[in-house]
Amino acid sequence: MKIRGSPQVQLRVRPSQKRGMLVAYLYDVDQLGWGTVITHGARAVHWATPGQSIDFSFDLNATAYDVAPGHKLALVFDTQDHLYGAPVRWGEAFSMTIEAGDGVSAFTLPTSVEGQAESSRTRRTQRIREGRKRTAKKELSLNPLRPLRLAVRSF
Repeated sequence: MKIRGSPQVQLRVRPSQKRGMLVAYLYDVDQLGWGTVITHGARAVHWATPGQSIDFSFDLNATAYDVAPGHKLALVFDTQDHLYGAPVRWGEAFSMTIEAGDGVSAFTLPTSVEGQAESSRTRRTQRIREGRKRTAKKELSLNPLRPLRLAVRSF
């Protein structure tokens, strides 16, 4: 698979306070479990109502990356990163709960179709959604001290 462009994350989250941040990392994971960062992106929230769900989306940095056969993609979320300034004051604690299920959160991965000439390469977008058939709502709480791997998919 050839990733070409800016992957997009669409989430429904419930922050613990009005300010917070969510950082997403897309990894290429080999057969031994070693990961390589493909791209990343962040979104700060400054206007949320604590405990109330909000929908937002953000793009990861644009990339051109070829995923080797047999490798997996891992989408990892965290609430802090040294590359981005913290949206809260020093010492303030916050968390983000990601609501998954019923198609409320999605990851869009722009890919290039194999076998096309470089000049006429067509693009397609793979949309990876939480299955709509599941009726139970899933919630994933993020703690700034522990990153969470949300999904791994083989290609």
